[in-house]
Amino acid sequence: MSLNIDDITVNKKISWFWEIKDFLIIFTIIFWFGWLFINAQLFVILFDNVFKTSVSANDIVLASPKKQIVIQHITEYVKHDENSDNMNNLKKKILWEALDKKLDNLKKQTRSWILYKPSYESLIKKNINNYDISFNTLPPDSRLVIPKIWVNVHVQSLTNIPIKTIETANYDKYLYHGVIQYPYTPDPGTTWNVFIFGHTSYYWWKHNPYATVFSKIPRLRHWDYMNLRWWWKVYKYKVIKKFVLKTYQVEWTYKKYQNGQYLTIMWCYPIWTDKERMVIIAKREKK
Repeated sequence: MSLNIDDITVNKKISWFWEIKDFLIIFTIIFWFGWLFINAQLFVILFDNVFKTSVSANDIVLASPKKQIVIQHITEYVKHDENSDNMNNLKKKILWEALDKKLDNLKKQTRSWILYKPSYESLIKKNINNYDISFNTLPPDSRLVIPKIWVNVHVQSLTNIPIKTIETANYDKYLYHGVIQYPYTPDPGTTWNVFIFGHTSYYWWKHNPYATVFSKIPRLRHWDYMNLRWWWKVYKYKVIKKFVLKTYQVEWTYKKYQNGQYLTIMWCYPIWTDKERMVIIAKREKK
């Protein structure tokens, strides 16, 4: 017995078809079972809506609990009479029409209340005199803000340095986190002179984020303004003097401005050197 090539090809096609057929049947059964399982809740809701014969007071959203009680009583009365043998079709129709009319009126009242209920804005405007909105929104932080040169930097108060080591203390590690209020100099708001210092330049390989925080401060001129925000309060200062000093002259210049509320800012000068110091004196502007 001999087989030709055509017979072999046909047999392979039939075998392949039966294998695919079994897979398709199994896949179809799994698909439909999965689809029915996922949508089972939807079928239950549809079935309930189709065969539901009575109106439930719980299905109606009303604006007043008293109106819910009225509808519930009417619905229960109708259900009770439906089970009675003496209930005729005319009485059913009259009761259901009365119920529908009451429901329509309640829906209209509810809709009008929603449309015309007062907004939060109108309530606030109406009662604004009863509220105290004079609260402080400033964060609990100390910052020096100089708008002209876009400086906004954290001011550190170093109260952990002993008085005996003030002149020899290592401030370099603190200058990685902002500028510094010189230890034991006064806080703003007192009759004395607040002293703050920071970098204008630094070694580039040390990656100090505040290495050039004061690099543009020489641009300040007389009558330029700066703000010192100190724990929920803002103090405004106006530049009145600017000096280039030797290091030994800084203390004498600082002590010269004591009878008033002053702010002294110091940095190294010229940039990339610590040969001299540039100092700005600003006086507080009182409201």
